[in-house]
Amino acid sequence: MSKVKKTIIYICLYWRVSTKKEAQISSFLKQPKYFQSVISKKQRENPNVEYKIVAGYKDYGVSGTSYNRKDFVRMLEDAGLDVEFIDYENIPHPDKKYKNEYLKQKKLVTHVNKKKSEKKQFTEIWIKSTSRFGRNTANAEGLLEDLKKAGVTVYFIDIDKSTANPSDMDAIRTHLAKDRAFSETRSRDMALYNELRGEENIVSGKLTGYEYHPVTKKRKAYYTIHPVHGPAIIRMFDLCIDYGAKETSKILFSEGYYAPQDEDYDGPPQPYPHSTIRNIWKNEKYMGVNTPNKYTTGSILLSQKFSYSVVNENYELLETEDIPMLIPPEKFYAAQEAIKKRQCCGKENNNVKGKRIPTHSFKNILECRYCHNTFRYDNNGGSGFFKCSTKASEGASVCNCNNLYKTKLNNWIKQLCEGDLQWLIRNDFEIILTNLITVLEQYISLLENPTMYESAEIKQIKAEIENQETARENLIGMMKYVKFSEEEK
Repeated sequence: MSKVKKTIIYICLYWRVSTKKEAQISSFLKQPKYFQSVISKKQRENPNVEYKIVAGYKDYGVSGTSYNRKDFVRMLEDAGLDVEFIDYENIPHPDKKYKNEYLKQKKLVTHVNKKKSEKKQFTEIWIKSTSRFGRNTANAEGLLEDLKKAGVTVYFIDIDKSTANPSDMDAIRTHLAKDRAFSETRSRDMALYNELRGEENIVSGKLTGYEYHPVTKKRKAYYTIHPVHGPAIIRMFDLCIDYGAKETSKILFSEGYYAPQDEDYDGPPQPYPHSTIRNIWKNEKYMGVNTPNKYTTGSILLSQKFSYSVVNENYELLETEDIPMLIPPEKFYAAQEAIKKRQCCGKENNNVKGKRIPTHSFKNILECRYCHNTFRYDNNGGSGFFKCSTKASEGASVCNCNNLYKTKLNNWIKQLCEGDLQWLIRNDFEIILTNLITVLEQYISLLENPTMYESAEIKQIKAEIENQETARENLIGMMKYVKFSEEEK
């Protein structure tokens, strides 16, 4: 009895967690095992189908309210899509309850790339839930549709629904809408909490150089100066006037000021990291003031959620008795001036002391095929890419050339080196060699019979030269034998 031939379905897996909290780290690490158990169950239910995993994509500590996730974007491109993020004009919030609020339209735009689509290695994406895919309903539906056009469907495990089945789409849309509503509610609650914290001037969180005392029934949270690390902060600001973070770290370490470590750390003393020193120099709390709303991670309500903290433009410095002053204001602002001065001097000397301008040896070589402008380079947090200068300065409406990721460029160069480039060099060598042989043959023929290459024009020029030489000799002869008067001379 012959065996039934199994249908092979090539799949990729995607998982992510929003934060780097301990509970989510555990969940993140367990995901591969979870997917394996789901696949095993599916194959038992469908013995004539074999599911083969060809790729795994994962984003760690990135919010689902943004589609600008490194591995998520890479997965979309591997699925056969071109991916762009374009800023549009803000629009009023669709919910009438928030009539004075606007949605920032930083929109994900995707297009099916036929060449990419033909080379894709998988036809299904497996994700645990709709919330892991994304929490932006409008973008999600268009994205799912483009994936389907590229021949890739998405299977959501927890609701057992797939975009391959038109009848499942209503349920998928409903769950995406619930995910969006949940994120908006949580974002609004967090915004209210931060607003309340600012109104009541509540201090919170760790602050290097201080000991933190959390809120109790008798009093609210407060800080006291740490006997060891407090003096290190004072010395750090003294050094800032003359030295950068790197040199300051070395001097502090040589003077016996070590970076604070967790209680369970039993290794050797460590110097203060450069990034820690720079952050301390920028922190106004060391002047004995509170900055409850200095940092934000954006808002899902305005479609501007970040996976990192950014500084609010109009944050306040609030006086408080809960943070003892370590650095007087005059010393703090003198340090800020010193930092600015070093950065300006560094730029004038092409030696930037602050944030370094990303560079790449190809940045002025690559050219946009549409507007013929050169490409800029951005390290993009480690996964560098090249972008058309016109697009970067004037927007995608002027030039919408696709970005070129460094990894793709490296793979193309590697491919050239391993095969195509060798053929190009050999072919070019053969052409040059053939031309050289032809030139040599002509030269040898010229040496053997010079007259065969003389054209009528060359003969005419030679005849004219001979006439001129004859005239010159006649003139010289006349000057020898004819006597001239003084006036004639």
